[in-house]
Amino acid sequence: MNEVGVVVSRYWEDLKWVEEITSPVDVYIYNRVGTVTVAGIRPNIVKTKDDIGNLDLEKMKCGVTNVEIIEMEDDIGYEASTFAHHCHTRYDKLNEFTVFLQGHPSVYCRDIIRQINNPKEFIHTRRIAVDNEYNRGHNATSKAKIEITEDHIECEFLSYDVVWLHPRFDYGWMPYQDNISKAPFWEFCQGIPGWKKDQVESPEPFPFGPGSQTIVWKNRILKHDAEYYKRVQRLCIDYVDPNPITPSWLTRNYGSTLFEPIWKFTF
Repeated sequence: MNEVGVVVSRYWEDLKWVEEITSPVDVYIYNRVGTVTVAGIRPNIVKTKDDIGNLDLEKMKCGVTNVEIIEMEDDIGYEASTFAHHCHTRYDKLNEFTVFLQGHPSVYCRDIIRQINNPKEFIHTRRIAVDNEYNRGHNATSKAKIEITEDHIECEFLSYDVVWLHPRFDYGWMPYQDNISKAPFWEFCQGIPGWKKDQVESPEPFPFGPGSQTIVWKNRILKHDAEYYKRVQRLCIDYVDPNPITPSWLTRNYGSTLFEPIWKFTF
């Protein structure tokens, strides 16, 4: 087993980019088979087990990168379901660092291949959200500050863009404004600064990297038991937002979209 493991949640994406990985890392491709429905954005796509996104496995065998294809039945949990699934099914054999990626990771992290191909630098790279009064008062998007640290990272989002979420105004949190502790995802975001047990009011705004893509130290994952990640996956699959006010690009807010901003606190 290599120090770094790369989890790829694949829906319909072309995976030729995986062939550009040339470093000694373990790549776990969760090839989700079955019917895909993406919240009204795309039509249903029926995927079969022999479709691995044009990836040349024979070519990968010639290098130092290990690639494993894991067939996973598709569900409405999207990449969040995949990430939680990996945490509880590989709980006793996790890499020292795990990189969680979507099937098209460069959308949010343009140089993700370069980073993976430099794993020693990768695990020492921090992305810092610049906190200021404007960010905390507006739905702001800015660039992350990149910093190479002497100590390895514990949990970092993989995006150069930082989005600030305002729980008081975000459509996914609106149904629980009268008592935020009643939110079904409450258990999984206890790490948000300023939150406390039985909190009623919404927390202060906080930053996250769009796309749910994260690199996490094993010890952070192991802070919780395997059953915890099973509950995460269950919520990703089962939760449907009761809030009738949703963005035009969504037919409904599902559990998976709730986890996009809170993964750093879930671990």
